[in-house]
Amino acid sequence: RWLAALAVAIFLLVLLAAEFAYRAPPPKGADAPAAEFSAVRARAVLAHVLGNQAPHPLGSAANAEVRARIIEQLEALGLEVEVQTALTARGGTVARVHNVLARIDSPQVRGQQKSKALLLAAHHDSVGAGPGASDDGVAVAAMIETARALLAGQELTHPVILLIDDGEELGLFGARAFCTQHPWAEEVAAVLNFEARGTCGASLLFETAGNDLALMQHAAQALARPITGSAFAAVYRTLPNSTDLAVFRQYMPGLNFAFIGGARRYHTPLDDLTHADLGSLQHHGDNMLALARHLATDGDLTREPVGRAVFFDLLARIVVVVPAHYEIPAAMLVLLLWLLMCMGQRRRGTLRVKALLLGLAAAPLALASSALFGSALSGASILLDKLPTPFPPEPIVYALCYALGGVGATLAVLAAFLRSTDAWHVFVGVGGCTAAIGAALALTFPGASYVCVIPATVMLLGGICTRREGAWLGVFACSSAAVTAVLWAPFFVLLPTAIGLRLGGAHAAVAAWATIALGSVLPTLFGARLVGASVVCALAAACAVALAAQRPVHDIDHPARANIVYMQQQGTAAAWFLDDAAPFVPGLGRRRSPLPWVGAGLCVDAPDLNLAAPTGKIEERKTMRGKQTVKGAMRSHRDSPWLTLFIPPGLTIERATLAGVKVEVGAARANNAGWRSLAFLGAEPNEDIAFELTLVGTSKVPPHVADRTLGLPTEAAQLARMRAHALAAPIHMGDGVVIAAPVQGW
Repeated sequence: RWLAALAVAIFLLVLLAAEFAYRAPPPKGADAPAAEFSAVRARAVLAHVLGNQAPHPLGSAANAEVRARIIEQLEALGLEVEVQTALTARGGTVARVHNVLARIDSPQVRGQQKSKALLLAAHHDSVGAGPGASDDGVAVAAMIETARALLAGQELTHPVILLIDDGEELGLFGARAFCTQHPWAEEVAAVLNFEARGTCGASLLFETAGNDLALMQHAAQALARPITGSAFAAVYRTLPNSTDLAVFRQYMPGLNFAFIGGARRYHTPLDDLTHADLGSLQHHGDNMLALARHLATDGDLTREPVGRAVFFDLLARIVVVVPAHYEIPAAMLVLLLWLLMCMGQRRRGTLRVKALLLGLAAAPLALASSALFGSALSGASILLDKLPTPFPPEPIVYALCYALGGVGATLAVLAAFLRSTDAWHVFVGVGGCTAAIGAALALTFPGASYVCVIPATVMLLGGICTRREGAWLGVFACSSAAVTAVLWAPFFVLLPTAIGLRLGGAHAAVAAWATIALGSVLPTLFGARLVGASVVCALAAACAVALAAQRPVHDIDHPARANIVYMQQQGTAAAWFLDDAAPFVPGLGRRRSPLPWVGAGLCVDAPDLNLAAPTGKIEERKTMRGKQTVKGAMRSHRDSPWLTLFIPPGLTIERATLAGVKVEVGAARANNAGWRSLAFLGAEPNEDIAFELTLVGTSKVPPHVADRTLGLPTEAAQLARMRAHALAAPIHMGDGVVIAAPVQGW
């Protein structure tokens, strides 16, 4: 019993230690040594760069102002700054981007043509809804402070290229322009990219690109507070999200860092200086400076990177890195040894097949029942509109609810199974199940199997060294519980922040896995009271849900999302279109918007503001063999940098160019109404954007051209006040005015 209590205590202590380990470090002040990173110094840079904190998406006037202040800061360090202006295409969109570039060369490498370089990357554009202080202003400020610290430190043996690119938010355009059009891209041996999906939290090394073994070995040596795991990267690969590293990975190996706390403020007006966390800035900068200094001085960037890695941190203190080619053999070996151990114990008469099968079934049944229970809890909250977003104002209540539900369901399963088996068979069975899951992960989810293979190895040793319940079983149970706690600590601590709280089944399953790791000692600790403990957990989970249901679903720091967009097609009635809208307007109903490609939505009648419509004109047309090739130009008369050409149903785009740049017509987005769009981002005031289309088919409806500007006219003031009263805020591209007109000469 003492060992059982010790196992539970160790497990809980590890989780408590992880809660503190996986936080951002305290910021260093302005008096920090010159060669060190100071978040206070970097924040002063960030405040200067952001200026009046206006949103500054690609092509906007505010974007140019932010870019000018970044150049000013870099030049103040004595660096020569270059602005790469380029046109680049992705999908059905062409963008004009303005990347800011500088490089740090020491005298001993300056002028050497074959010296490989390290690339530090961040983006300076924001979305239209917010000022982008954290996404990605914090990384920009961290890069400028890192450059200052590198210049103040020892001489580098490799150049460091600083890339502060444009157009990440609207399609990763700046990174693409650098990789495909800038000569420095050929020198880059590795890239470190820095991002944010929130406004606070620790800086996570959550993704790698290319042959990452050497890079991760360097990271293990350089990082003082590493939070990482190849399981993070394996999970991230399944998500629809992308950063500039999605472009860089096609050309160079790299590492991706981001902090993810405060996700409800992401891409909203709350992504401002007030909410930008100094600890996150410090951790970003510590990681950036340590790795840059290590790779540019001690790292041999001239070597060709070889091999992939499996890696994980131990409570943010050290990183374990193993070549990935060991992953499948190791997982299969553990599973094979477990089978051989069972055969040996069977021959000795220690193992009973029926009891082992029950032990094997305990883990998957506990996981399944916990996931169902957690899904039921979150599903009920969603149906009752008590969890309208994944990130509620008080997440701890929901996290506690799911954890208690997972623990309670697992205890119920263990109580049922222990009537027909014993703790030793449960221990061996859970070990076998863990080994099988590890083998399956190694084959189907590369990089994630270590979370099961290592605990399964400890359980395997326990199965070999013990033959019954007793003190030695308690020792191995303590050991496996501690190992599981350390390896799964990032998931226990970071999962609510990473995926939100609408996936109650996932959270409950993680809690169930923690309970399963203690499965062989819990019967000893609780005895016949195991069922009672299960009931208590289930009741506590229900009470937590009831408590959560009484809390506000939004507050000023966790707003609902609602964009207000003024829409009008030339010659038709206008409307306020409430994109992603919360029902803050009484009696609001769905109807068709003034723009046919937008479809139905929540609309409110709007006055005709007599705004100038964009113009599109066909200047030349050729018809041959059922195809028509048209040439023309489009222009905004409201100084909008974003112009979109909409092609109606009935016409198939076979070939298209915008401003002379060929676009991928197969990627031209189609909406539910069948319209396809070709966009140009970054137009200059009064600039004509030439287009050339080869179309197949016929349509009496002409193509349309539309432009968009940020912000709302004064006539929307009442709607904006109603939205603020309802604790809602704009998101992503935010509020705007969209005016459209048919292409002339069709």
